[in-house]
Amino acid sequence: MNPLPIFFRSVAPLPVVLPTTAWQIRIPTAPPPAPPPPLSLRFFARDRSVFIDGEYLIKGVAGAICWKLARRHADTAQADFTTRELRLAADELGLPDVKDNVDVRLLLLQRRLAERGGALRIERTGRGRYRFVVAGRSLRLQAED
Repeated sequence: MNPLPIFFRSVAPLPVVLPTTAWQIRIPTAPPPAPPPPLSLRFFARDRSVFIDGEYLIKGVAGAICWKLARRHADTAQADFTTRELRLAADELGLPDVKDNVDVRLLLLQRRLAERGGALRIERTGRGRYRFVVAGRSLRLQAED
C-alpha cells in the first residue's frame, strides 16, 4: 500500500486569506460610456429651413424661431423665453405685421420636435412662457446662406 495518498487525505487545506479593507479590494469596472455626439443643427437663411442631423425639420417663420432659440441657448445657455420676446424680434424672424400667429407657429415647431423624439423640445411653462430644452447632447450650429 502506498502511504502518499493517505498523507494527502489527512492534511487540512490551507486557509484562504481575503483582503478585508476597501483599498485592498479591486473590483473591475467598465469604462464610462462615451458621450453622445453633438446634435447638428443646420439653418439655411434663404428659406429659413432647419435640419437636425441632416434630416429636414421645418422651414419658414417656425424655422427662424427654432434657429433663434438654438443660437440663444448655445451662446448664453438661456432656455426660457416668451412670445413677447419673439414678437419684438419680428424683423429678424420674418413675422408679418398683422396676425403674426406666433403661438400657432410655436405649436407647430413643438409638434415637429416631439415627432422626432430627439434631444430638442419646447415645453410650455406658463401663459406665453416657454422653455427650449436640449437634453443629453450638446449643440453644433451651422448657418448657410
